[in-house]
Amino acid sequence: IDATEIGTEAFVRGNDDMMPREGRLTAHATLTAGGAMDLLLQLRDGGAGVVDQILITGDFFAEPPTAIATLEAHLRGRSLHDLAPAARECLDATGARFLGIDRADVAAAIAAAAEAALQAGP
Repeated sequence: IDATEIGTEAFVRGNDDMMPREGRLTAHATLTAGGAMDLLLQLRDGGAGVVDQILITGDFFAEPPTAIATLEAHLRGRSLHDLAPAARECLDATGARFLGIDRADVAAAIAAAAEAALQAGP
């Protein structure tokens, strides 16, 4: 498997092509008691503050393992103003659990990233 998947350049650079080249890219880091959370937001062109893509990473483990991917999918296409409530809704609905942080930390980091993107303007 190493030679056919993990050892390939495509695997190593896999996230490089995740974000589209259009739109405004904002990054935000939040330090929680359990470690760091990093959020990368790709906003759609046009200044409407709509999330096209989101990438959530950090010093934590999620249960179920798909919790972060589910959350990212739930937040795509939403306004920055709606991001924090939508995140809390998704986390509660999925019953996501984390090791190193809790749901409130995740929601707070998303709220902080949204606020930072709003303050940065178009």
